[in-house]
Amino acid sequence: MSLKSDIIFSIDPGTSKVGLAVVDSSGMVIHKEILKKIQLLEETLISLISSHNPDVIILGNGTGSKKIGGFLESKFHEIIPVELVDERKSTEEARKEYYQRHSPIRRFLLTVSHILGVSVPDFDDDVAVILAKRYLKAKSGQIGGQPD
Repeated sequence: MSLKSDIIFSIDPGTSKVGLAVVDSSGMVIHKEILKKIQLLEETLISLISSHNPDVIILGNGTGSKKIGGFLESKFHEIIPVELVDERKSTEEARKEYYQRHSPIRRFLLTVSHILGVSVPDFDDDVAVILAKRYLKAKSGQIGGQPD
């Protein structure tokens, strides 16, 4: 199966916040962000869709996906297809990638602050990127679309 989508809009749904990513067909991240208020989703989507013109919206199938999926279908289904992507273990994968991007000292400080409950980093935008890459992997014909 060949990939026909050039721009993928990826959503990691949640009940209170949402991870968003715009990724091209090579897997390069064009934009990513975390919406801390789900109420901003419609306004943000309209803005990002008008500026990036995605070929497909993909949505993780976890927490919050039914509510957000219903919203996407009602607002955008006539202009942009919406597809579900398995988001199993995507948060763990994003957390691992997040910590690998930082120096050992920074990783230590992040871990300590997480253990103490002082500060917990958000990975929702990184999860949205991972979901986009899973979609691309599945569309390129690699079996399963799951990380190795």
